Order: sequence, then structure tokens, then C-alpha cells
Amino acid sequence: MYDNVFLFIKLVDFASYSNLARAVKIPQPSISRKIQQLEEYLQVRLLHRDNRNFSLTNAGEDLYNRFKASEQALAQDLELVWLLQPQNLEGTLRVALAPSLAEELVVPKLARFNARYPKVVLQISMLASSFDLTVKNFDLALGVRPLATSDFVKVQILRKFCLRFYASANYALQHKIPLQPLDLEQHRLIGGAIVKQKSSFVMHNLTTGHEETVYLHSCINHDSVYQSLNLAKSGDFIFSALDFVMQSRIQDGSFIEILPEYILKEIPCYLTQNTVTQNLLANEFAKFLTQCISDGTSK
Repeated sequence: MYDNVFLFIKLVDFASYSNLARAVKIPQPSISRKIQQLEEYLQVRLLHRDNRNFSLTNAGEDLYNRFKASEQALAQDLELVWLLQPQNLEGTLRVALAPSLAEELVVPKLARFNARYPKVVLQISMLASSFDLTVKNFDLALGVRPLATSDFVKVQILRKFCLRFYASANYALQHKIPLQPLDLEQHRLIGGAIVKQKSSFVMHNLTTGHEETVYLHSCINHDSVYQSLNLAKSGDFIFSALDFVMQSRIQDGSFIEILPEYILKEIPCYLTQNTVTQNLLANEFAKFLTQCISDGTSK
């Protein structure tokens, strides 16, 4: 009987049986019969009829007002179901990604997103520094640094990654592995965006909760973790990196953790969305990025 209710709502909106019959491709006598069935079910008269026109009774007006919003919500939900079918979702998204997050966690899974939504075009740029999404006309950004905020962006922290110390597997063949944070002061370090030349840090022991202040002096500074990785392959340096970057490299044995029970810092991962251009497609890709970060692995 609910379909008859929504047919009644449409009849009122179209203001005539003939207009509705053409729109929904149902014969006019069938529409009349369904409206009569609804009246019999409710045991009220909904319409005053003459040969060509109709008007609402008090009961008809009450029914229309009660169910109009429900009919609109149902229509929107049905449209959403249609749009979310992979073959129907289409459009172009401009996305900014931090290089490390892109290479380790997002890019390896982009083929899955593309296979599911073949009509979606992604324009991806590497996120080198802070900027305003709305000024640069980006829809989404994913990074480990907060972007410029405004009234037209939505920011959420997806998770926090740990900044730790690492070295190549052959470092132990040439040097004594640090056993406590203070030992780091006797080793050559590669610095970057976090660890810089002559920096004082509080290292946190995740097991005991103990904190220890160390004075770190980097002899080489580089803003790219991948260049730090290349430099560290010689076995002469210790460097800092976020744990998701090193996960696969630790597993394949090419690098080792230094003081694995300690972390230097927790670094948030930010998803920033342009609310001006926010739409169904942007929301679907935001869900995809959220899942990539939640998984925390490139596999």
C-alpha cells in the first residue's frame, strides 16, 4: 500500500492524472484504480473529483503533508543507490598527497579504486608544503602536516604514526648498536623535517612510559625520507622515519629498528576536504583514503 501512497503524492505534485501517466508510464485508469484502493484502505475520501480536475479533501491534504518529505527522502535515497553503482559514478577529482603516504599506502591500492570506478579521473599532485585547498582548487589532501585552514575546509585526523630511528641491516657490522637513547649522541645521524641539526628531543619508551631527553646532532640534513634511505644504505648513518615507511623494509631485512621500544614523536595523518567542492565522488574517495591509512600497509 505504500507505493499507492507515493503515487498519490506524485499525483498531487503533477496536478493531473494525464500528466502523471505520461511521467511514470502507467495507464491513467491504473492510477485511478490505485488511488481508489488507497481510499478504501484508509476508509477516507482523498480527492474531490470532476470530469477533468480534482482537489484535495482535508484527509487528502493531511496525507500529502505527512508523506511528502518521506517521498522526497525515498527518491533521494534511490538516486544515491543508483549513483553509487560503480558504473554510474563519474567525474574528476584533484587530489594532493604527501609523497611518503602516496608511495607507501595509497598508490599501491589505486588500481583497486580505478577498477571499481572506471569513469572517475584522478588528478594527483604531490603535497610539498602547506597551502589552501580552496585557493588551489583541490578537492582533497592527505598529509602529515596540517594545511592552511579556512571556513571552507574540513579537517580530520585519520590516525597517528610513530617517528622512530632506523639503520641499514649492515650498520651493526660497522658500528655498535645503541642500547639506550643517550648512546645516539655518539652516532652519526641523518636529519630531516623533524630531527634537525643540534636538536634536543624527549624520547618515549612505549613499554615502561619512561621518558629520556637526548641531544641529537645530525651531520647531514635532508627533507626527503627516501634520500635518507639511500644515504643510510652505506651502513654509516642512523636516521629517523615514520613507521609506515619502514614497515616493508624491516620485514624484508634490509633495515633494522634502532631502540625499537622508543619513539621520538607521534605524527598525525590529516585528511583535508574542500567543502565547496564536496560531493558524492569526493566522499567516496575520502572513504578510500581513510581505508588506506587505516590499513597502514601497502600490501
